[in-house]
Amino acid sequence: YILHPVWDPLLRALHWWMALAMMAQFTSGATLLALGNDMSDALMGKIDIIHYVGGYAFAAGLVVRIIWLFVGPPTARWRDLLPLTPAQRRIWRETL
Repeated sequence: YILHPVWDPLLRALHWWMALAMMAQFTSGATLLALGNDMSDALMGKIDIIHYVGGYAFAAGLVVRIIWLFVGPPTARWRDLLPLTPAQRRIWRETL
């Protein structure tokens, strides 16, 4: 068994960061939708804050990921995402 590290720790952390942010947004949004007017204004305000923070956290992760596309290691860069080089095109064709 040979270990081949593909994604660097920052990329893994960013993906988990954005997944948690999406879960926070989904659960808070679903709660607001389901309970709506049946909850107190104080509780609605707290859930709103969770929803807003989740959105800003996701946006921050997305900005860092876009920056990492240009300055990260070769496996995290934008060239590794699109089959642009002849070797990548060959791998793409073999995969399909």
